[in-house]
Amino acid sequence: GGDNGGGGSGGAADGAARPPLSAVLCSHPLPLVMVLRAAHGCALFAAFDLVPLWCMASRYAGGLALTEEQLGTSLAAGAVVQVVFTSLAMGRLVRRLGLHASLTAGCTAAALLTLCLLASPSATAERWWLRALGASLVYGLQTSAMLLAGTALVSMSNLLCARDPQRNGLLNGIVALTEGVGKMLGPALCAPALAWGLSARPAAEASPSGALFVFAAAAAFIGLIAAAALAALPRSLSNAAPSEVLSTPP
Repeated sequence: GGDNGGGGSGGAADGAARPPLSAVLCSHPLPLVMVLRAAHGCALFAAFDLVPLWCMASRYAGGLALTEEQLGTSLAAGAVVQVVFTSLAMGRLVRRLGLHASLTAGCTAAALLTLCLLASPSATAERWWLRALGASLVYGLQTSAMLLAGTALVSMSNLLCARDPQRNGLLNGIVALTEGVGKMLGPALCAPALAWGLSARPAAEASPSGALFVFAAAAAFIGLIAAAALAALPRSLSNAAPSEVLSTPP
């Protein structure tokens, strides 16, 4: 009887010591990591629409004027770049750089490569295969850099959610839901923006072109992710235990 009573009081004490879900979700830096994952998903999925639409736009509007078959070839070549990077280099880079540096370096590189899509000399080449080759190489590298940053963000959120083992799955689900919202907003916002830019400021009539404005805005958005991570995320996220990097504010 005494043992059962002691066990019951111990269970009650454990329940009383367990922080509410809202407190865990508001524990720094988990909210920031959630926002960064949503922003990263927004930028990544925006690029999935922006680049193909830009590739198929006319030269007059500022695109590459690729046909569907040529675009498919270009995207397939870009996918090869991604496969090579993810299979041979990404894991090594994350281990060597750590999560924090992988996130900031990946987003910084992706922002610069987003601008290089339009600034590359191949974008104005006369032969279609030169335009397609240049776009596929830069796009493959840009997506690879985003995948590097995304891997770091997912690892960070997994590390933080593991602080509460009993609700680990629930916390990861909430984080994934937040990221899903960003992935939904990316194409919904950027595809119409590019359509407006191509029609309102075609490259043949306006400089800078509308496409350049849209891609510059996308690059700036990705750069903001890197800046936020650099300024507000603790470097200890790379190697510390979850209990050392997640603290509940008073």
